[in-house]
Amino acid sequence: MANRPAGQNFIQETDGNPNGVVTGALNQLLRDWNTDLIYICTSNPTGTAWSLATTQTVVTAASVAAGGAQPTLVSGTTIKTINSQSVLGSGDLVVTAGAPADGSITNAKLADMATKTYKGRSVAGTGVPADVPVATLKTDLALAKADVGLGNVDNTTDAGKPVSTAQQTALDLKANLASPAFTGTPTGITAAHVGLGNVTNESKATMLTSPALTSVPTAPTAAAGTNTTQIATTAFATAINNNAVYTTLLHVSASHTAAKVAGTYALGYGNVAAVGGTGTLYPLGVIQIVGADLPTINGITTKLRIRAQLYTNDVAPTGNFTFGLYPITRPATSGGAGLCIFTLGTVVAGSNGATFTTPVADLLGSAVGADFVIPADGPYVIAVVTTATIAASSHVHLHAQLQTRNA
Repeated sequence: MANRPAGQNFIQETDGNPNGVVTGALNQLLRDWNTDLIYICTSNPTGTAWSLATTQTVVTAASVAAGGAQPTLVSGTTIKTINSQSVLGSGDLVVTAGAPADGSITNAKLADMATKTYKGRSVAGTGVPADVPVATLKTDLALAKADVGLGNVDNTTDAGKPVSTAQQTALDLKANLASPAFTGTPTGITAAHVGLGNVTNESKATMLTSPALTSVPTAPTAAAGTNTTQIATTAFATAINNNAVYTTLLHVSASHTAAKVAGTYALGYGNVAAVGGTGTLYPLGVIQIVGADLPTINGITTKLRIRAQLYTNDVAPTGNFTFGLYPITRPATSGGAGLCIFTLGTVVAGSNGATFTTPVADLLGSAVGADFVIPADGPYVIAVVTTATIAASSHVHLHAQLQTRNA
């Protein structure tokens, strides 16, 4: 029940005067605060001449709250209450449908919408719209790629994406990384890019013009016996030396006649062989050996050897003949007027390899010894050792050469 002003049971509702009624005014409406009933005045009001209109529906607070209403307004006698405001007047009250005013539906009035929904209707019909989920909205829209401006796009993975015509045209102009076949004139490539940073751009013709070689240049080794303008390598030179290219340092000779006893005889220059320690009238074939004159070349040391020849007449001599290199010295006395005495030392090791064993008659013989090491500096002669007395009527010519080579 509504609150009533103190000391009042009836309140006049039509003239705005809450403290009384208007005398002589018919059809005034009064509201009973105790019952919430509306009364109409049917006579000059004296405070008791009010009654309910028989043609009206009683409007109570409960009926209004529950949605109740008077269906008809009778001119001059009926009243409606709209939004808690009394309406009095003649004629019918007409309510017509219409669109909401612009801006009248705000986000605040949609505060109770479900999450991620839209207002609408997913099936045909009328009535109150429903909350449409986004998934349903997406299905209902049935969008195609052209609807979103992607009509030329295919749904492919990155690995499956095709190459466009323009891209393929550009790729066709590129060289492969593996065994590229360049055309035109490539630029930006330096010698360092191809592992030739230390090489100058020089033609073969100028490269071979007075080249200044450094370090240890190599060249092919010519075959033995080559005699051309081809470069001779150290291997070629060594091969020549190792192929018994000897140089003769000393050539001596002597004759040995019948009745000469066994002994060691030094050779001179076509004279009778002289016995060591005995004065001789003829000069001996002496060589002064100096090691510095026979140096090591390219790591190859100088070696010596003796080659000898022995010739006999119709009578064969007796015994053997061995040639070797001997050092000589001079004794304290000369041996007498017109004579020079030489003393033969010990044969140089390895020099006595050229030997004739029991030569026959009419022999034209040749023998050679092995290479031997250069002896100490000093004077030397080639001598022959005989082992027997020369036979009667026998005559022997002796020849010998001291040779050298690097080997």
